[in-house]
Formats: sequence, C-alpha cells, structure tokens
Amino acid sequence: MSAYFDASGTNQGSEVLVVAGWVATEIQWERFSSEWTSILRSAGLDPPVFHATDFELPGKPEGWSKAKKIRVRQRLVTTIAKRTRHHFIVAVVLPDYARAREERLTQGLSPLGFAILEILKKIGAWAQRQPPALTIDYFFEEQSEGRGDVSKAFEFIGNSPQHQERFRYSAWGWVSKGSAPVQAADMLSYEVWKECVNGLLASPRRYPMRLSLKALTHLVPNFTYYHRRTWEVERRRRNR
Repeated sequence: MSAYFDASGTNQGSEVLVVAGWVATEIQWERFSSEWTSILRSAGLDPPVFHATDFELPGKPEGWSKAKKIRVRQRLVTTIAKRTRHHFIVAVVLPDYARAREERLTQGLSPLGFAILEILKKIGAWAQRQPPALTIDYFFEEQSEGRGDVSKAFEFIGNSPQHQERFRYSAWGWVSKGSAPVQAADMLSYEVWKECVNGLLASPRRYPMRLSLKALTHLVPNFTYYHRRTWEVERRRRNR
C-alpha cells in the first residue's frame, strides 16, 4: 500500500497546523489517479491539478462558477471514497503547542515534527490490524517548509528494524503537487484546517461547517487535535 500526505497551516501567522492523508493499495491509486485526472481535464482544467486554495478564490479556476466548483468537487470526493482504504489526520493548535514546548511537555519537536509523529502512531495502530504481509510506502507533498522534520522522521524509522515492523515501512519519498493522491491529501488537510479555524479556534463559531467538508464527513467522521486540554493532561501527569 501507499500513503500520501499533505500539510495545511504551515504559512506564517496560522494558528493551527494540520497533517492529513489517505492510504490505498497501489492498484487503487493507479485507478484513482486516472479517474481524478480525467475529472479535472474534462472540466477544462489545464494542467489537471487540484489546488484547494484556488477553489476558495472567486474566478479561480479561471471562468469557473460556484456551481461548477461544487460539481467537480463532488466527483472528486466520490473518487476518493471509491478508491482509498483509510485516512489519517492530526491537527495541532500552534500557540498551545509553543507553550507546552517551553514547559518541556513535548519531546522538543517542531509542530510539524510532532504532527508527523502522531500521524505515524495512528498508522502503526491501524497497520497492526491489517494482514501481516502488508507494507506501506510513505509519500509527502514536496515543500520547502519542514522538509527536515519529514526527513528526520523517516530516516529514524528506516534505521530501526523495530520501527519498520511497527509502521510496516517499505520506503518513503517526496512527490510533486502534480500527483493526484497528494492533491486528495491537500483537499483533506485544507478542509480540516478550515474547520479548525472556523470552529475549534473560534468561540462562538464563525461559520457553519463547510459543505465541502460535509461531503467528506462520511469518510472522515472525526479527527484528533492537540490543544490546551491536551497539555493540561500532560502537565498533571508530569506533576504526579
């Protein structure tokens, strides 16, 4: 199998970071990529690359109406539902994490490094319920932010037979934004990031749950986020 991940909220000023992605068999990813690209190409997108942030801007993609964006997104979500096996999501509230890091309640990792560690824990738990012969290739969207965090995490796993077994690790690498599976990861990470901004970080809530996220909720009923209460638990545990 192969797992593809992307991150949202890595830009300066963001209060929350989300790492999310999908896992599927290689055969399903091949079929997925063909279908995903065909949907975008038939909609007139050239090159056929989905950018979640572009769908937020009026007139982007150029000439697309709101109704067309909804139709295309619905078709993309249907393809995700048909071809992927499982999802993994971690959201980290950055100001809360920074305070916890100052108190040494964390392992000294950057927020992205911490999110990757927690994603790997989720994958490890899920993988142990799969057939023993299962192996996983890991891929991240190639980006300038946090490259070292990703590299260190997977070099650590690759150098440990014990961790290779736990995470069913086979290989890892970078992929460009032109990769259809990582575009699906971009959609998921962005939608969860927006939900955190509109709901988790806003009291009262700024906006109702986005329709584009509701379209994914039958696949992603919930997700894990790390915020003030998380570190309060760690603080009490340390004090005990």
